[in-house]
Order: sequence, then C-alpha cells, then structure tokens
Amino acid sequence: MSLLGGRPVADCLYLQAENGVSISHAVLLDLQGRVLRRYHQASISKIDLSGFAPGVYLLQVQTPGASRVFKILKKERVLR
Repeated sequence: MSLLGGRPVADCLYLQAENGVSISHAVLLDLQGRVLRRYHQASISKIDLSGFAPGVYLLQVQTPGASRVFKILKKERVLR
C-alpha cells in the first residue's frame, strides 16, 4: 500500500494498493485512538481531509492479508 499526493496533505489523500491487492477498509483516527471516520471499499481511493483541522492523524488501512497504519500530517490550506 502507498499514499499518493504527498504529505503533509491539505485537502485530499490518495491511496493505492499494490500488486493487485484490494483495500477492504480504512479508518481515520486521532492521536488518542478515537475513530473520526470510516471508509469502505467503494470510497477508499480518495480520502477528503478538507473538513478536518490541521494536525496529526492516523490512517489504518486494511487489506485481506495485512493492516498498516500511516501517520498523516494535515496542514492548513493556503488560499491564494
């Protein structure tokens, strides 16, 4: 699994499964472990973080054979 679009992220985060493995679900958590949002297979490739405050979050991603946690740095969106 990999995250696309760079980190820190301002608005959207993109997930890509590798080697033909599908992502079954993902969970966005705060640093205290509270579930902020759950994502299911149909909505996983693009995760919209624009409604969340700047800070550090955890994204737990589950595939049929593994689970991985990514640390996400959400930055403030810069308006031009």
